[in-house]
Amino acid sequence: MEKASQILKSIKNKGYRYSLARETILDSIIKSKRPLSYFDLQKLFNRKKLSVNKTTIYRELNFLKEQNIIKELQFNDDIKYYEIMPKEHHHHAVCNKCETIDHIELQQDLDAQEQSIFKNNKFKVLAHSLEFYGICNACIKSES
Repeated sequence: MEKASQILKSIKNKGYRYSLARETILDSIIKSKRPLSYFDLQKLFNRKKLSVNKTTIYRELNFLKEQNIIKELQFNDDIKYYEIMPKEHHHHAVCNKCETIDHIELQQDLDAQEQSIFKNNKFKVLAHSLEFYGICNACIKSES
């Protein structure tokens, strides 16, 4: 996985500016084990005692998304989350209790299913989203 400094250098080489907000957002998303929301990033800025307004955060997220550096996700809570653009397609398991989000790698490829959809429905799948909702192991243990 690329480091934030490498990605920022690439952005700068394309003629775009550097900002502390962009670096902090990018570094946080890269280091996070789960997708982050605007609210997660705002808390991070507050903990670091960095004053960044809401518009700047959203503008930076949109810029990184337009550059295909991050990917936007949305789950059942209607909140937008962001993760570094994955090299391989993956899905997510979302805990309904603690809202933990984990990456899930499926053992079987969905290409055959997409080909079947095209054959049977004359519909070419360009992308898909598949999330699993339930209760994580930590929450199951806490209920016992």
